[in-house]
Amino acid sequence: MPQLDPLLILYVLIGYFLLLFGISWYTSRKADNNSFYVGNHQSPWIILVYGLIGTSISGISLLSVTGKVLTSSFGYMQTVFGFAFGYFVIAYVLLPIYFRYNVTSIYQYLELRFGKKSQISGSILFLVSRSMGAAIRLSLMAVILHNFVFSKVFIGFPFWATVLIILAMIYLYTFKGGIKTIIWTDTLQTTLLLLTVIVSVFMAKTLIGEGWGEITSALSKSTITDFFPNGFLGKNSFVELFISGVFLTVGMTGLDQAMMQRSLSARSLKDAQKNLLTFSWVIILVNFLLLCIGALLSYYLVKNNITLGKSDNMFFQIATNSFGVIAGVIFILGFAASTFSSSDDAMTAITTSFAVDFLKWDDNKPEWQRKLLHAFVALFLFLLIITVCQGLQGAAIDNVLLVASYTYAPLLGIFMFGIITRKKVTDYFVAIIAVVTPIVTVIVNTYFGMVWVKSNMEKLPVDFFDYNAFNRVMYYISKGNGNITIVYSAIFCASLLYMASFFSNQELE
Repeated sequence: MPQLDPLLILYVLIGYFLLLFGISWYTSRKADNNSFYVGNHQSPWIILVYGLIGTSISGISLLSVTGKVLTSSFGYMQTVFGFAFGYFVIAYVLLPIYFRYNVTSIYQYLELRFGKKSQISGSILFLVSRSMGAAIRLSLMAVILHNFVFSKVFIGFPFWATVLIILAMIYLYTFKGGIKTIIWTDTLQTTLLLLTVIVSVFMAKTLIGEGWGEITSALSKSTITDFFPNGFLGKNSFVELFISGVFLTVGMTGLDQAMMQRSLSARSLKDAQKNLLTFSWVIILVNFLLLCIGALLSYYLVKNNITLGKSDNMFFQIATNSFGVIAGVIFILGFAASTFSSSDDAMTAITTSFAVDFLKWDDNKPEWQRKLLHAFVALFLFLLIITVCQGLQGAAIDNVLLVASYTYAPLLGIFMFGIITRKKVTDYFVAIIAVVTPIVTVIVNTYFGMVWVKSNMEKLPVDFFDYNAFNRVMYYISKGNGNITIVYSAIFCASLLYMASFFSNQELE
């Protein structure tokens, strides 16, 4: 099959952006600040749940989840089952609170429960979490598009220019309509993502050159499709991965302004709940399909004795080199759509949180100021990608979950304490504990990670001793307590708040 011409990929991306601009123009004709923040509370729930697929299954999932089959078989599904249960917790615990208080930023609840310093602390944790998550996702896309497209079409084209172009495009179709526009662009992007998944399954089968029966038989006899590679108890076992999946979903979705902003744009609490409960089943199906693609591609590589340098690149390299022109173009569109779908709402939510939580802007603020703030958010993400994310080691999705484990854990602890108990805590203490929790967690996990490294030298990456100081520390903390870190850290935070409550010795009226 012919390889995709980099110039063809570029033309396809340009056409895709023009389509996004058209949708943006149509949906933002009468948009105001309220439209940007919460879509005037007029978003149909069925559109929300459909668009949520593209937002949750980002370009990282498309590439990294399929690539994880090479290293951990179908073990990722254990975490996905936890994700699904987490959506039930969000629907029946968090959403009723957000709608009862009619918040624009979900961290306004922290101000009502504890005080202004708590709200600012929660918003800072979100801004760090979402900025790093969005930057890592965009960095993966920028690296791939730069290596496979821009650097080949334009000789000597700098990486920073590729990043700048991507962020400029996202800004241009979101700066006016915000979440009102994103709700509808996500519909297009989800459609392209699902089309990519379906086409990729059949193209992978074609590459293998065997019938479904032969492929299924071969995979069932191998370890590629093992759902429980580490058993049910112990490190990286089903229990650990499931529980961490629940906590990660509650943190990364239920306590994330970007994810909740679309739910808050629903017409009612009931519609918002239907959105999440429906999606809890969809997330299982879509991730399973991604792992199936990964299994098929892994089988293709093994059968043909092909070795790839990095698991994140497996899907992209095979799709653009072996899928043929039509299927390859569909893959490029799906990859671009899934990445932008998870990044455009991040930029919008970061802008919303900063405007509402820090600057205390309301809907009457001049629109040009909000648009300027949105531009500064894009510039900040640009600097983050160039200075930090470009050099990260390991699978991109592992880096996203690693950052989330440290930054969302304090939010989980604070919200858990605020919802489960009626005890008061001095606002100043909440802010201190929000900062102390991730610092202590990093120190503890770095120590245990160093112990693990010393006793498992044979399991280290071949280039480990060439890592710079930052990447080496990231490796240490990732090996400290692994996936369960967010659980320990959140409980630690809630415990500190409980002890701090004795200083006030008061309860809510």
